[in-house]
Amino acid sequence: MALRTPVQRVQGPTGPRGPEGPAGRDGDGIEGATGPAGPTGPTGPAGATGPAGATGATGATGATGATGSTGSTGATGATGNTVSGSEFQLTITTTTTWTNFDLAAVCSGIKTGDIVALVLQANLTINSIVPPASAFWCWFGIRDLSGGDFTVTFKDKGTDASPGQVQQFRTPGATFASGDVGADHVMSSEEDWGSIGYTGTSQGWRILCKNSANRNGVSSAGGPGIPARFDLTHSPVGLWHFDGNLNDSSGNGFTLTGSPIYRQLFPQVKGLSSAIGSNIMTRPGADASLAITGDVTVEALVYFTTTPSGLATIATFTTVGATLATQNTLWLLGFNSSTQLRWLHQHGVNVNDQYLATDSQEFPYQFQACHLAVTRTSNVIQFYLNGLPWGSASAALTPASGGSASIIRVGSAGGFVSVFGLKIVASALSAGQIKDEYNRTMGVAFGLLA
Repeated sequence: MALRTPVQRVQGPTGPRGPEGPAGRDGDGIEGATGPAGPTGPTGPAGATGPAGATGATGATGATGATGSTGSTGATGATGNTVSGSEFQLTITTTTTWTNFDLAAVCSGIKTGDIVALVLQANLTINSIVPPASAFWCWFGIRDLSGGDFTVTFKDKGTDASPGQVQQFRTPGATFASGDVGADHVMSSEEDWGSIGYTGTSQGWRILCKNSANRNGVSSAGGPGIPARFDLTHSPVGLWHFDGNLNDSSGNGFTLTGSPIYRQLFPQVKGLSSAIGSNIMTRPGADASLAITGDVTVEALVYFTTTPSGLATIATFTTVGATLATQNTLWLLGFNSSTQLRWLHQHGVNVNDQYLATDSQEFPYQFQACHLAVTRTSNVIQFYLNGLPWGSASAALTPASGGSASIIRVGSAGGFVSVFGLKIVASALSAGQIKDEYNRTMGVAFGLLA
């Protein structure tokens, strides 16, 4: 096969420009992305002021201001009556009557408000006194050093509104009963008198003055230094005050019999003297309500005339010389020695069940008063002194039995204490109730227990 020779092509010159063609259609381009945010423009001018806001809440109270200056001193009060001025002591050794008695002659320098202390060793009657000065008055008091029971009688002038109170001295020269309309005013050295004031040393004075409010009778309320009497709380089956009689204040009529000796122990408070000897206060016969064999509480208000030094009974339900079961002792509160309180009851035929309690504290000293109590609770014995337990409780004793013919007896030949209250309750009071009993009696005088 023959080979062909390649033809060489040569480019010619550019031809003339052709006519413009028609416009092309719009393209289908894609929208571009949003550009970045421009820079923050400058701050605009301040807006106009808005309307006023609502009123705010009231503020807190301010601090207290500084203390003001002290006020001026008040006017001086009126002078009161003198209670204790100079003291003049006059001893009455024989039965005496004062008529137109010249007080200034025997009490040199006496003045209004002074004290005339009458030491009574005999009775005194005052018919009339020559007063040392116009509008004179003074205090009269009784001091009993003899142990007897003497009186001073003020003859009533007759001008007082309350008979029995000496308002003024009788007119000198007046005869007895001249113008008298009220009773004579009698004060006893062993009587219960509301006290106006005191003087002297170890002995108390019963004071009388003009316009006084002194009165006869025993106050049960007591006060500072003066014990109150037992009351009817817990419905006692027997309650005796020994305030000049042997009456039973429980309402059960158990009046005692005997020949008592009474002593003034406190203002307004008498008691049964410890100097009883063998004359014991008793009942004329057996009393079933006091023949308690179960739970019982025996309370006593006592004043120590001396420190107990041996066996002594305050109160018991017993028969002396018992030989029968019906004569058994059913309860007893007393002393065994200077350091022991004693309980006794019996079972069978005069078989003793005794408990002697000792405590780390001592008995009150001579010339002190106290509240004593003992409870028998399911035959367990617990003593109390001034509202608080004395010693520990006993083990359970054999139950008491018999005693239907026995009687109550108060006091013993041992003495040691004056009794100015005895209360028997036919149930066992709790420790809290015993404390309340103390608070209502001795607590009134010497301070309450919490």
